[in-house]
Amino acid sequence: MAEAIRHDRVSPLLAVRDLRVDYGTRRALHGVGFDLARGETLALVGESGSGKSTLARALAGLLPASGGSARFDGVELVGLRPRGWRPLRRRLQLVFQDPSSSLDPRLRVGTIVAEPLAIHRSVPRPRRGAKVAELLAQVGLAQGLAARWPHQLSGGERQRVALARALATEPELLILDEPVSSLDVSVQAQILNLLASLREARGLGYLLIAHHLGVVRQLADRVAVLFAGRLVEEAPGDLLFATPLHPYTRALLAAAPRPVAGQLPRALGAAAGEAPAAAEGCAYRLRCPIAAERCAREVPALRELGAGRRAACHYPGEGP
Repeated sequence: MAEAIRHDRVSPLLAVRDLRVDYGTRRALHGVGFDLARGETLALVGESGSGKSTLARALAGLLPASGGSARFDGVELVGLRPRGWRPLRRRLQLVFQDPSSSLDPRLRVGTIVAEPLAIHRSVPRPRRGAKVAELLAQVGLAQGLAARWPHQLSGGERQRVALARALATEPELLILDEPVSSLDVSVQAQILNLLASLREARGLGYLLIAHHLGVVRQLADRVAVLFAGRLVEEAPGDLLFATPLHPYTRALLAAAPRPVAGQLPRALGAAAGEAPAAAEGCAYRLRCPIAAERCAREVPALRELGAGRRAACHYPGEGP
């Protein structure tokens, strides 16, 4: 079901409405919609299989949407031909979860970072070496690493190289798909601090796909919760963590391991049981502790609940 969205922000950088993605006969995204303002960080959370990475790839043009709309600075992305994507690639970049698989092992670091500059012809060839050095410095890497191969770098260094490559085109929006989940805990905080400083310096918008609550708390202005391909709650980060309104959000937060001092929490686990999503009515009702007869009949609409909050629940805020 498509959801109404109040347009409190003028001219959002990314405006998604009723976005749907199908894998054959299976619907992976059911009418997802949200706004992302310029310079804002919106985090998408949910257990594995909830549709987070599918949404990221659809918005980056790597998966075809089955319907709906996604407008980036007013340009419709759904159904956009490759020629139309070319100028947008400079402004919208996707940073993958695993830098080991996203960096070409046959290219040296300097060539990897310079590749977008060559593709978009944004920097003349004689100046590319200096630009690569500048980009590496911005992500905290020494110029000498440009001569190395990806396999000679640590996981944190590879993720910094991936960020440098994404920043080469001066983007306005980064889609970050689990940017620290493949890294050691000792390195995660360094990358998060880097992302925060880059956002501050460049005015970047982030669409952050995350399992780690520490990542969300540190970076996100707002949080959207996905369950079974549906957006079930959205709120400013402080409100969502303090008073979650949807039973699934409460279960997710309760299932997250308590943080250890000096470390980020581990990934979110499955919430409140192993029951699959219901085929009719509320998709979460087979797990929900407050499900009633109405939940079996009606799909709850994603409703405005004040203070910038929305929830798709017939009984928001009720129950344990």
